[in-house]
Amino acid sequence: MQATIDGIGSARELDRRCSEHFASLWLCGGVGVNDHTLSDFRMAHGEFLEGLLVQSVTTLLHEGLIELNRVAQDGMRVRASAGSSSFRREASRERCLQQAQQHWVEV
Repeated sequence: MQATIDGIGSARELDRRCSEHFASLWLCGGVGVNDHTLSDFRMAHGEFLEGLLVQSVTTLLHEGLIELNRVAQDGMRVRASAGSSSFRREASRERCLQQAQQHWVEV
């Protein structure tokens, strides 16, 4: 999920980062990541991983732990617009869920 938040979608880039960057090494717990194995895993469990990611981002948004200030797609950045009060009710949480699901479909 951290890679997705950081805008990293490539299995090869994840593989490279997991062997070169200390934060990624720490998150992996010292276990190596192979880009082919990662790609195979993503393909085999795509629907589950998509749902898990959408739920995680929804919860982080709802709790105010992350902001979607910019959404990048094809190298183009778009500024998101939402006030802090929009995340305080269940209806707003549902909107966050729909937003996260729609973003996943578009990306």
